[in-house]
Amino acid sequence: MLIPVLICFPIGFGILIPSVKHYIIKRNPVASKIIINETGLLYCNSKGEIASKILYSDLVASGKEFDVLSVLPPSSGVMPMLEVFTASEKEGRAALRIEMNLPLHVVSDRLTLYAHFLQGISIFRPDLKIAPQVFQNYFIDPKTWKVNRKSAGYLFLILVSGVLLICGLILWIVMTFA
Repeated sequence: MLIPVLICFPIGFGILIPSVKHYIIKRNPVASKIIINETGLLYCNSKGEIASKILYSDLVASGKEFDVLSVLPPSSGVMPMLEVFTASEKEGRAALRIEMNLPLHVVSDRLTLYAHFLQGISIFRPDLKIAPQVFQNYFIDPKTWKVNRKSAGYLFLILVSGVLLICGLILWIVMTFA
């Protein structure tokens, strides 16, 4: 047993040391705060450094009827994602989907963040057209830029009621025919 241990420990450390160095010491700081200001949408880490950003100046027209859309990818869940088009020197023109969530933190006011970002687009980039569906999906009044919390709460109540109703129906079927 001593020989396999003497062989496996150096191999294990040979794998562990580069992994720790890459994933823990040199990793990119994870965003922990979202800031929306006159320049655009900034994802900042715990040190206050910008981890990633979407600037209003980088936004471009989509070539479609509307430039800012909301899309529901199959893996995104119930809340649709905001789709904008950006242009950069490295990547060229590309569609970018924005979700106001952070990897390790729960964002409770993300509807307000969407409203501020859309308001910034309308102020700093009036040439871009926002689809009316976006305002409906995020419960935003386009005249006041306020979030209609009653509509959002009502939708949540309907979803929870629907889930409970389906669970109760399944439970009733199982209890009846078991």
